[in-house]
Amino acid sequence: MVEFYGEENLESAGNNKLIVRFPFVEDEFGYRILLGFGDKCECLEPSNVREELIRRIKKSLEIYTPIL
Repeated sequence: MVEFYGEENLESAGNNKLIVRFPFVEDEFGYRILLGFGDKCECLEPSNVREELIRRIKKSLEIYTPIL
């Protein structure tokens, strides 16, 4: 992470977790980058980006959830 975002943008959150601040463009490519981290990433803010990620994850989950 240091190589990509610089040490000044990393903050320890304990338990081997980091808070990373980086420029994010709210477009398809930006969301694909965040989703590409899978369960190794949690978007904390802004709330609209977090909500959009949740919406996209739920939409993907529908593909793998059996229809009852």
